[in-house]
Amino acid sequence: MKIACTIHSLRGGGAERVMAALASRVAKDHDVTLITLDRAANDRYPCEAAVRRVGLDVLADSRSSIDAVVQNRRRIIKLRQAIIDASPDVVLSFCDRMNIVALAACKPLRIPVVVSERTQPAYQHIGPSWSLLRRWYYRSAAAVVVQTQAAGTTVAKWTRSPIVVIPAAIDPPPPDVIGRGVAAETRTLVSVGRLSPEKQVDRLIDAFAALPPELNPWRLKIYGEGVCRVTLQDQIDRRQVGDRVQLLPWVQDVWSIFETSRSVCIDQSIRRFQRVAGSDGGGSPLFVRRLR
Repeated sequence: MKIACTIHSLRGGGAERVMAALASRVAKDHDVTLITLDRAANDRYPCEAAVRRVGLDVLADSRSSIDAVVQNRRRIIKLRQAIIDASPDVVLSFCDRMNIVALAACKPLRIPVVVSERTQPAYQHIGPSWSLLRRWYYRSAAAVVVQTQAAGTTVAKWTRSPIVVIPAAIDPPPPDVIGRGVAAETRTLVSVGRLSPEKQVDRLIDAFAALPPELNPWRLKIYGEGVCRVTLQDQIDRRQVGDRVQLLPWVQDVWSIFETSRSVCIDQSIRRFQRVAGSDGGGSPLFVRRLR
């Protein structure tokens, strides 16, 4: 079977990691083309050589509402041509806005499109225009993949297409990490993920700044990139915890982080489906808090 996979980028993130891994595994038995709106040169997650990689380089930020319409029309046209070139039997798309673009691109092609929601859409707000487009275009999906029954209940309000629940994939830790454990003297907490508002990393920093003096030996390391990096660094400086809280770059090998930490912390305002449940294999307990 010939399969075209589409996602906005492979620049980092949980959905991007899953897409790269899925395309690589499926390519062992099928003809797979992975298409992104971003340039392939920006990839942080590599694919196997069997995957044909196409980067459209149409992911520039929009300067205005009119520019957004123009750019999205360009993305649809470019994606449609890339899909025609791939001549797939089916298209698999990841992530809300990308799903809409993929469905719009494929509408005149009569190619079945399976879309996958990678969050709980009831709590992931994508704006009124995109929300309206999602309700319209999801009707034409061959199927919609969600990660929980709750997400499926939300999506069922928008479409009569089949809804399939497939939980988030979790890669096992490397064999040399399993059962190794963490040294008792380790006093490091880590947070790994995109630095965006819904991740609520600012709450972790505030909580750490409020620790009593006897817990000063503990350290918080925050790994990731995103729009909140400057704001979070300002917060660290303002709370005067720069000696105990570090903002560190995105890393691909998360297991090397987990195996040197005492615990992994997540504090979020929406229900996302973290692929860190396997962090226990590195000896690090997982603490999760969300508001809803």
